[in-house]
Amino acid sequence: TALTIPEGVLGIEGYAFYHCTELVDIILPDGLMNIGEYAFADCTKLKSVSLGNLTQIGDYAFANTALKQAPSFEHLTKIGAYAFSGSKLAEVTIPDGMVVGKGAFSECNSLASVKVGSNVTLGDDAFYLNPYANMEIQGETLPEDVFTTVYFVTFKFS
Repeated sequence: TALTIPEGVLGIEGYAFYHCTELVDIILPDGLMNIGEYAFADCTKLKSVSLGNLTQIGDYAFANTALKQAPSFEHLTKIGAYAFSGSKLAEVTIPDGMVVGKGAFSECNSLASVKVGSNVTLGDDAFYLNPYANMEIQGETLPEDVFTTVYFVTFKFS
């Protein structure tokens, strides 16, 4: 099942589509500003979402979904705690200046590549329990256990 949120909608409230297990695709309008907590959590068949010009994603908003490809985070300023935890994401690119909440990408077992821009703040355990193979921060490759041995992580990259 596909869902298109019409233009003019500025936000999606928390739990709006929580546990809609038949939801597969979501298209959000360019004017949408934020997605509330748990808005699409446990939508276990959700495979794609277009974020438009979204600026904030609430806590657990896309937790436990089948998202394999991360949407563009180009306009985002904040990703809430556990927003994508337990999803199927394979690659994540975090743009400059973003704030990433606690456990935002934790337990993403398919995560193979993470790229982090400059001036990014990562919350506690942002990438906890991920078997990722490659992590780049400003072009540098870090050891694969960088976030499994450090449990409280806040970085400012320059």
